[in-house]
Amino acid sequence: GLAAALVMSAAAPAAAQGIPERRNPMLIVPAQPERRVGLDLSAGYAVLRDSGRDRTLPSAWLAGLGLTIAPHWAIVGEADGAYRTEHTAFGDQGYRVHSFMGGVRGALAPRGRTTPFAQALVGTSCYCGSTAHTDGRFSRGLSVQVGGGVDIAGARALGLRLQGDVRHVNGNGVSFNQVRIAVGAVVRVVP
Repeated sequence: GLAAALVMSAAAPAAAQGIPERRNPMLIVPAQPERRVGLDLSAGYAVLRDSGRDRTLPSAWLAGLGLTIAPHWAIVGEADGAYRTEHTAFGDQGYRVHSFMGGVRGALAPRGRTTPFAQALVGTSCYCGSTAHTDGRFSRGLSVQVGGGVDIAGARALGLRLQGDVRHVNGNGVSFNQVRIAVGAVVRVVP
């Protein structure tokens, strides 16, 4: 009898482990808040097509900062510069276009390693220090830019960003468009 009691007492705790814990249906457990704040930095190479001067500026850079404020939304700031030098009979003419913009970016849920996004920005663009624009018709103006792209996750916090944008510039009575294609790196500083 003593041996049977020992076997049954040893089996009871093992059997109890398989019984699911009963929960009180009246107890409401709050959902864990989703982390909403994040920070990303991006930099890369771009090519800009400027319809204002009917030129493609092949040497361009792009730098950006994004502050995530909700699961799929971020406030972004961006700066870029594009350059081209043409050799003419009157000497070298340099085209230098810069823009400084801010706005919002919306991203879809990640699909595997890719995260598509779209963004809208407002700011200023200028022919800053350009020797080709001494006619005074345009120096700087209001810019509105829409675009999108995809972030491709890489190792750890580093990824690849591919993006394309269309920018409308209006200043000093002159209105024109710029199209930009860019590729670069993006780093998630705060995930």
